[in-house]
Amino acid sequence: MTDSRTGLQWILGDRFDQIYPHPGSLENLRSKKWKLLCELSHDGRSENFDPIFEELIKKGIHDGLTDEHTAEFLYRQNIGHQGRRGSIGRDKKKAFGLYLRAWAVYTIARFSHTNSTLKTEA
Repeated sequence: MTDSRTGLQWILGDRFDQIYPHPGSLENLRSKKWKLLCELSHDGRSENFDPIFEELIKKGIHDGLTDEHTAEFLYRQNIGHQGRRGSIGRDKKKAFGLYLRAWAVYTIARFSHTNSTLKTEA
């Protein structure tokens, strides 16, 4: 993309005009962007995100800016509550790991913009 006033190429150049494979398709977003990041994550794990994406795809929720999208993540971020239960609560290292995993899910629940009351509360 070129600045019409100066004729200079923008730093991001053609990326402004590029059509990415994931808009409008949560399945593409998951497979092309999020899946590898979830698998390589330090705090989150793929098994925390996979059921969320599967449910969103099954329900046909492809817009990450909706409350329905956010609600799926919030509903499933209860991983951290496992850290307070029984023997896990006594194993501080394991409990801490569960809280980090819950935090990763919770963070994605608010992605990408806090454009609704639900995301603001999250």
